[in-house]
Amino acid sequence: MKIKTFFAVLLVIIVSMSLQCENDPVVVDDIRDNIEGKWACELDDGSGVPQDYQLDIIKDLDTDNKVFLKNFAFNGDTAVGTITGMNITVAQQSVGSSSVFADGTINDNYQEISWTINIDGDDYTMVSTVGGITKNSVAK
Repeated sequence: MKIKTFFAVLLVIIVSMSLQCENDPVVVDDIRDNIEGKWACELDDGSGVPQDYQLDIIKDLDTDNKVFLKNFAFNGDTAVGTITGMNITVAQQSVGSSSVFADGTINDNYQEISWTINIDGDDYTMVSTVGGITKNSVAK
């Protein structure tokens, strides 16, 4: 009888511990692993007509904190960003024929990045969400 009680208590402890760990965030050595991939972006200049496009985030394998941001300024060209904690900084650089700099904040579950961007002296906000664009938006 004591053995059955011991195993029942042990089973309850194991189940309780496994349920507590279920909601813990995934710990990774490289935060870039959580953001690498396709992102749907909505760039807003305040005019009420946002631009929707796809951004690809690619980890720079030669460094431990840089990412390539393909199509960052909605022109097909690639910017370089630096990851610090949950932030991405795009230092001033030429991206295609545009001058760009930006700051982005990655949300806690790695599903959204909120950006403030300057392209050729004009300020924008942008929200990027995980997943690519499935169709192009057409302004009517």
